[in-house]
Amino acid sequence: MLVTFTGASGSGKSSLIRALTPLLPGAALSPGCTTRSPRHGESSNDVESLTTEEFEDETRRGQFLWTIEVHGHLYGTRRSEMTRGLRSDASWILVILAPQVIDQLGTFATELDVRSALYSVYVQAPPVDVLVERMRRRDLAADARDIERRVSECLEWDRLAWECGTYDVFARGDGELARNASDVASELRSIFKRRRVLFK
Repeated sequence: MLVTFTGASGSGKSSLIRALTPLLPGAALSPGCTTRSPRHGESSNDVESLTTEEFEDETRRGQFLWTIEVHGHLYGTRRSEMTRGLRSDASWILVILAPQVIDQLGTFATELDVRSALYSVYVQAPPVDVLVERMRRRDLAADARDIERRVSECLEWDRLAWECGTYDVFARGDGELARNASDVASELRSIFKRRRVLFK
């Protein structure tokens, strides 16, 4: 099974995934690729950093299912990783994605005839004061105008997520992390059981 996690910068996607991983059988994060530098506390298990030349080479060779540019950095998700997750019925592969590519992944899963193996989680932004503090900790060079722009983008992402009807589960980006992860795991297991009945 493949579970996508989407949410604006600072919403807490990585933290939620780390708390959720022990709660789902065989769960593992599939690190995406990016040309940005690793953030504080990130490892190669979270994201694979590539040079621009390496990224462009993989793009030319068709390794990525998609690529996008966000805040001046390139991001890509390997086709092989998405296929592996969608075709596994014994483990959960977790991946962080931007909303622009969710529909494309759905089309890819449909083409593989495994649409029922795709689950989508949206992590909502925390209250603005918490969000601002997270952004400041993550990017010490960001000025007040940049922070204000990012907060505005986060709130717009949340609004669009509620309106689009794309996501199976909405997760909290604030509050007790362990409880949030437990709630998401319960919802995913419930959806899994319903789909098993529908797609037998």
